Amino acid sequence: MLILIILSISVLFLLFGWAVWHQSNGGNRLGKYGKYVIDIATLPNALLENAETKSPVWETNKTKQTTHFVSNSPDSGYLLIPAYDKTYKQFVVKLFSLTSQKTIHTWIPDLQAIAKLNKTKGIQLEEELLQPISFKTQHPILTSDTGLIIKGEYGLMKLDKQSKIVWFTKGSYHHSTEQDYEGKYWTAGFIKPTALDTNLFPGIKDDAIVQFEAQGSVLFKKSIASILIENGAIYLLTGIGLYEPDAIHVNDIQPVLHNTNYAQQGDLFINIRNRSTVILYSPATNKIKWMQTGPWSNEHDVSLIDSNRVGLLGNDVIRHGKKRFNFIRGYNSFYIYNFATKQVDTPYNHIMRQQMIATKSEGRIALLKNGDLLIEESNYGRLMRVNDKGIVWCYMEIIDDKSVSILGWSRYYERLPL
Repeated sequence: MLILIILSISVLFLLFGWAVWHQSNGGNRLGKYGKYVIDIATLPNALLENAETKSPVWETNKTKQTTHFVSNSPDSGYLLIPAYDKTYKQFVVKLFSLTSQKTIHTWIPDLQAIAKLNKTKGIQLEEELLQPISFKTQHPILTSDTGLIIKGEYGLMKLDKQSKIVWFTKGSYHHSTEQDYEGKYWTAGFIKPTALDTNLFPGIKDDAIVQFEAQGSVLFKKSIASILIENGAIYLLTGIGLYEPDAIHVNDIQPVLHNTNYAQQGDLFINIRNRSTVILYSPATNKIKWMQTGPWSNEHDVSLIDSNRVGLLGNDVIRHGKKRFNFIRGYNSFYIYNFATKQVDTPYNHIMRQQMIATKSEGRIALLKNGDLLIEESNYGRLMRVNDKGIVWCYMEIIDDKSVSILGWSRYYERLPL
């Protein structure tokens, strides 16, 4: 009897293993039950991921900072900070004056109005997207009329100074928003349904670059996977380990604002996190002008430093799941690639190590004119300016004595674009 039970269990395991393999490779013999097979197979990893975070927008205050702002040196700039605010009990966007060390304006997105607009467009959103405890907006950008452009999986929109919605564009948008030399904007979106061959790319999350104008109309949209395929780089999607549906995971689309020896106005630096790859792409010609994989790992935030150099934040982690990461060295790195020498340097890593900059995912970094680094350690809610002497200032959105808000990609303005 015992042998029969063992044999039966073994057969069930074999059948379940075949079902997972079949469904993961694009098979459809299981019909509507295929989804449940994958859900069961990924349950252990999902439980581990969910155990790591107590809230979608709160994190542990690892530095034990007790006030929102600590300054060791004056700064005349401004910060645009998306974060959860315990007073409003939701994610808001704050404009913070570094001179007065005060919030001078706050935009409070109307979640019910956003939900109503989506419903009017016939869009069914996941309920958690517009719940105050889990709502997030990422990388908002100021407009010259004191407005604010925000976005998420709930759409793209402009808010006026009173947080009223000026215009709304339906769709799902994510990660960076940047303005190009013509005053238009670039962000990330998705191609739904994908035009890619789903036999080759089953269940692919088809990330896209999206250009829109100041009134919200989408002008250009293209699949990043298609860009790679059309430029002979299909191997980045198919030839690196096992197939991964989230093959791209774009973080940053950075427009080139001035002609250089290696890039022209209108070109885009595109960060492909899940392939540890950055490309320089021309939408005008559909050509990849430059591409490099590593030495950074799972990187974020590529930006042009000068006519010869680009910099980026290397999270330098190994991904073990959606929310599970291990650091390679214990901290992030700031990589600088020189087009003239084709060399990669990390001249600021002593600062990264000294301040223990260690955001597992997300993150922003910029080299300021005087050589200071502006760093957002998004996962742990720290936005700071640092140099060889230490921290110039540090901003955190404190929730309580143990918790802080994560940050949704802040901006630093030397002067306001108003």
